[in-house]
Formats: sequence, C-alpha cells, structure tokens
Amino acid sequence: MKNNIKKIVVIGGAGRLGRAFVNACMKENMDVYVLDSCEKIFWEKLNIECNLFLKTDINNTKSLNASIKKIKKESKYISCVVNTSYPRNKNFGKKLFDISLLEFNQNINLHLGGYFHVMQKFSELFIKQGYGNIINISSIQGASTPKFDHYTNTELTSPIEYTAAKTGIIAMTKYFAKYLKQKNIKINCIS
Repeated sequence: MKNNIKKIVVIGGAGRLGRAFVNACMKENMDVYVLDSCEKIFWEKLNIECNLFLKTDINNTKSLNASIKKIKKESKYISCVVNTSYPRNKNFGKKLFDISLLEFNQNINLHLGGYFHVMQKFSELFIKQGYGNIINISSIQGASTPKFDHYTNTELTSPIEYTAAKTGIIAMTKYFAKYLKQKNIKINCIS
C-alpha cells in the first residue's frame, strides 16, 4: 500500500453489522465508502459518518460497476471490501413447508448471487490494483444446523434459505481464496 490510510468499502453499511463495521473503521481513521440498497435519505437519518454513500444494488451489474467506478474516482486504491449485505425478497422467513420453489430460488439468487457478484467484481479490481482484501460475513448457520428448539411455541423460524446461502458463502469464500492465492488477494469469511 502506498500510504497508511486504509480505504474500506462496506457493502450493506446501513444494516446492523454494516453500521458496526462503518463506525469501527471511522474510529480508526480509515476512509469508508458505504454501498447499500437503501435510499440516501435513510442513510442520512442513521447519522453515521462515512466518506461516501452510494445506493447500490449488488445484484445489478450496472449498479455495482457504477459504484466501483465512483469509488475509484474518490480514491486511487481500495484496501478492503467487507460484505455484510443481506439481500432477500419480501416473502423471506417462511416455515419450511410454506416456501415455494420460486421463493427459495429467489432468495438464494439474491443472497448468494449478490455475494458472488461482489467477490467477482472486486477481485477483478484487486487483480488490476495488485492487492486487496475481501471479508465476507456468513453465520454459524453456515457451519452447523439451526437449534430448532429455540423456535418452539413461537411464530419464528430459521429459514432454510438463510442456512443454504450462508453455507454457500463459506464455500465460495474458500473457492475464491484458493483461485486467487497467487494474486496477493486475501479473502476471508466471518461466521
């Protein structure tokens, strides 16, 4: 890295985990660029500082490419991308036998597809740049099955799409890390 200021992109920065990463990075005097699907007015109401907020749909190539291009205009390099996004459709969270195949496929496509897209596009950028880091956020449910007894006598459930997507994020992280191991790109996953 040519200077000591870390330049961090936080995907899903308006979410609970995303906000925590943004705040922590800002406290460490890093430059923080937030990409989120929410409207800028929602972000402004959160009253969280960042260097740049960009409304971005990570499942839309034109939107993601435009945001990357805007960040590159602001900064000569990007140190790290932290993906905390949690894309899902409006029917997400149904119980196992209430989910249609279409709903299942949509949620896997949004969540897992979005993570793939972020890793692919930022890996391309990092290859050109000569280095970079990607940190994906998965879940304990990506490594083990849910504790279904926690949901007994409640209307809540642990959606199968969530477990499937989080497991997939761990697997894709390993795949990208091994595929790019000679490119000076580090890819990790927090569960």
